[in-house]
Parts: sequence; structure tokens; C-alpha cells
Amino acid sequence: MSTTSPAYLAARRLYDQGRLDECRVSLQRAISRTPGDADLNTLMGGVLVEMGRPEQALYFLERAAASPSGGEIARSILGEAQMHSGRLEDAERSFRSVIASVPSSYSPRINLANLLIRRGVLDEAEEHLRHAAAARPDLFQAYNNLALLLLDSGRSDEAAALVREKASSQPNDPAINRCLANILNYVDEQRPGESLAAHRIHGEWIERAAQAARVPSGGHSNFPDPDRRLRIAYLSPDFREHSVAYFIEPVMRRHDRERFEVFAYSNAAAPDARTEVFKSIADHWRDIARTGDTSAAGMIRADQIDILVDLAGLTHNNRLGLLALKPAPVQMSYCGYPSTTGLSAVDYRLVDQVTDPPGSESRCVERLLYLRPPGSFSCYAPPPGMPEPAPLVTGTPVVFGSFNVLSKVTPPVVETWCRILTQCPGSRLVLKARSLAEPSVRRRYAESFASRGIDRDRVELLGPLPGVADHLAVYGRVAIALDPFPYNGTTTTYEALWMGVPVVTLAGITHAGRVGASILTALGEPLLIARNTDDYVRTACELAADLSRINTYRTTLRGRLGSSPLCDAEGYTRRLEEALRIAWSCWCGSTR
Repeated sequence: MSTTSPAYLAARRLYDQGRLDECRVSLQRAISRTPGDADLNTLMGGVLVEMGRPEQALYFLERAAASPSGGEIARSILGEAQMHSGRLEDAERSFRSVIASVPSSYSPRINLANLLIRRGVLDEAEEHLRHAAAARPDLFQAYNNLALLLLDSGRSDEAAALVREKASSQPNDPAINRCLANILNYVDEQRPGESLAAHRIHGEWIERAAQAARVPSGGHSNFPDPDRRLRIAYLSPDFREHSVAYFIEPVMRRHDRERFEVFAYSNAAAPDARTEVFKSIADHWRDIARTGDTSAAGMIRADQIDILVDLAGLTHNNRLGLLALKPAPVQMSYCGYPSTTGLSAVDYRLVDQVTDPPGSESRCVERLLYLRPPGSFSCYAPPPGMPEPAPLVTGTPVVFGSFNVLSKVTPPVVETWCRILTQCPGSRLVLKARSLAEPSVRRRYAESFASRGIDRDRVELLGPLPGVADHLAVYGRVAIALDPFPYNGTTTTYEALWMGVPVVTLAGITHAGRVGASILTALGEPLLIARNTDDYVRTACELAADLSRINTYRTTLRGRLGSSPLCDAEGYTRRLEEALRIAWSCWCGSTR
């Protein structure tokens, strides 16, 4: 039998129509008659992988790959099934076998690169992605993954240049614009409107797909009473051990249950112990990780959700397609993404007056919904068991530090930090990031500082440490934290302050570049907020020369932060609820 047999063609038609379960049943019948047919077994394996059943797929794919007529397609899909089943070493062998046979392979190189990235072998991963991109320049997946690899290793300018080149030849491609939109958060806005355009193109594509699904997107039957108890739902892939959890958990705990009924729609692909915590604090828990957008939208409508709050934006495992179906009368973006979603179906972005001052409306599709002062757009809950700030070692040159992801530590940031080190003789810098575990990344950063006149022994490059306490203990050696730009830190800024380390930030022009200013304004520290890079260098150097001031920060910052509006979860939640009620009242007024 072959791919031209009636049994195979019938099953393939069902597969192409998206009727996977019917295709599986059809293949079962065909395979029962010719169990050794490699093509039927390969297709069955592919169907089961797509249905989220990789363990079941292994049986059919191993049989197909072992057959004399089994080929690279069977081995490639076998590698995918092994990868999704957690058999990573087997998957790597399968992908390498296919690539050895067919050097121009596309998907196997991408999948192998993904495995290598997990292991931190970034140089070889980059090589495979460049091979794949060259083999199929008409496809974007390899370019997308390559751009993200470059971004994660601190080469944001290269990533932006790569994707801009593709966008120039395919300006309306939604996948290219999705990637570009993400990357532009990390680079200086040299082309006004470019970020909004990229987000909008991607958002309009998602909304066209939603319209094509022919799912009702209007006519919500929610009762338009501005004062009644509201059903609010948080939608996120990050109800797990993730930075977003630090900010949303205290809010969900403190919602006024007499006025709000709280739902959580979880798209967490790998639930963990923190997931169980969220289950316990939500009034209603919905796991939609394996539920399609149309079905999930039906669940939200059936639950009569009044306000749907998305916590992901364009980040990994987002459900923008679900939001595009408009399952709730009021929808908003909050906390987890620093820019517009690009969706007209999302009504609001929850922000504050510092992150998004007047005029920022021109940067997003949504309306801006402001949380009233005091405080910031975020509320921080320090994790339990954090060590006490260590006494600052005196009599030694000042140590600067940054523990942000390298995607934020761009060449202009390195250039500016080198200016600070040059103007503060003897000072040192501790740079800590997950990607610095890769030797080639450490080498490149060391050379980047050395080429600007900074001796190698003045810059310490650290990879990840085993636990949170170990990570935070490194702040004991740091006197001043340097916030990157144009994408500031958030969790890292709060952690530094909690450990008694002042943070010098540069207030940019985008939300991502004004988070540091928002936090420090709410803390009452305007003198740590710089207006431009010259001011940033001056602010850091003046602070470095004032050991008395640094010591005062060391002994007072934790107490000040803990008693400030930034950690007042009760007061913050009331202000958030006010904003939610304003949005709801506007919708009620629009129904009259």
C-alpha cells in the first residue's frame, strides 16, 4: 500500500479537513488490515501527535520508522512524539538521523534547535536554525526561532534587523509582524508607529480568523446593572511558578467577594504547585490548556463573565484568538505584557499615569484605563523565606548589578554601563542571567565590555543559581542595581529594592521603558529616575560616591517598600476594583 491507496487517501482527506478523530478511526480500520504499512502508520502517528497523544503515537511511528519503506518523514514525526513524551535524548537522535540523511531538512533542524536551546547549547542551535532558514526562505518559523534565540542571548539589534528584513518583503504577514511586535519591546523606538503597526497587523489577522469561525461575537446577555455583583475572569498561561504570579495572586486573594465573583481560566501547559494555590483562591477554576478557542469562548459565555482580564498579551501560550471571539462584554489587558494586544476586541489596557502618561493612547489599539494613585500599575507580594538584606561591605569599590534577562541587556545598555564603570574607578559590575550559563554568551559579553575599555576582572558574569534564596543572596554583594532600557525590569526591580539595593532607572517613552519610573515614583524616590543616558550615568555615579546614602538605602528600603502602596495588596485591589467598575459602568451605559 502507498500514499495513493484508497484507504490512505480517504484518511488523508479527513486529516486535511481537520476531522482528526474520524481520521484516527479510519486509519485504525486500515491498519488492522495491513499492520505493516509504513505510510498508514506514519499518518496515524502524526494524527495522534496533533491530538496531544504522543505516547500513543510512538507505537505506530516506531513501526513505520523500522519498516524498509519507512522514511525521513516517519523518523521526523517520531522525534516529535519522543520530544513531547519527554524522551529528549531519543528525540535528539531521531532528528540528527534525519538531518544526516537529508541536510536540507527543515522541521527536524528546528526541533533539534529547540532541544539544544533547552540544554543551553545556543551556538549549535543557531547554526541549525540558519541552515533551516536558508533551506526554506519562503517559510518563517526558522527565522522566528532564530530571532528569539538572538533576542534571548542579548542580540536584540540583530534580531530586529533579521525580522525587519523579512517584514520589508512581506509587510502584511501576521507571523512576521507578531515576532517583530515582540522584539520591538526591547529596542529603542527609532521608527515611531512601527510597534503599533506590527501589533495591529497581527491583531487584525487574529480577528479575521475569528470572524471566519462564524462564532457569535456580540449580543452579550449580561444584565447591564452598574452596581450588581460582577463576574470577573483572569485568563493566563502563567498560573504557575512565574513572575506574573507574584503580582496577580495577592489581588485574587483580596477581591471583595460580595461585589466580585472570581474565575480563573488557566492555559498553563505545565501546572505546578503554584497552580494548586491559584485553584484554591479562585471561586471557579477552568483549565482550558487543551480546549480550543471556540469551546473556551463558549465556556466563558456560559459562565456569564462580565469582565475578562487577559494577563498574557503576545507572550508565550497566549490566547489572543479566544479574546478575538469577544466572549465577554468587557475585555482588558493587564500586567503580563507591556504593549498593545493589537485587538479591537480588547477594550482596555490597565495602566498608571507614569507608565502611560497623556498621549500614550496613540501607541495602542485599546483605551487606557488608569489605576488611581497612590501606587503603580502593579502590586508586589514578596515570596516567603526571602533572606534579610546583607550588611554592605565597606572599604571596597562600589559594585553595580543587574539580574535581568539578557534580551534587555542590549548593546546601548552595555555602552552606557561601560561609561558608568569608566567614571567610577575601581567599581565592578555583577551581571546575572539564565543565558549566561552558555559559555559562548559569557564570552561575547566579556568581549563586549573589554572592547569598551573595561578590564575583564571588573565584570562578573553569572548564570542561574539553584534556588530563590541563592539568587537573592547575590544582592549582598551589590550596592546599586542598574535598570536596563528601553525595556525595564519589574520583578528584578522589586527584588533589588526588597534586598535593600537602590535601583537607577531611565524613564523612556513606552510602557516597557517607564515601569522603573512608576515603581520608584510610588516609592518616593524620584532622584533615582533619569531622563536620558547622560542623566542615567550621572545619577549612578553620584550615588556610587555617596556611601552614607547607599547604607541608608540598605537598612531602610525593605521597610519602606513593605509599608508603601506598592505592597499594599488590600488598597491596591480596591483601586483595581474601582477601575473595573468604571469599565463595567461604561458598558452598561452603551447598552441603553
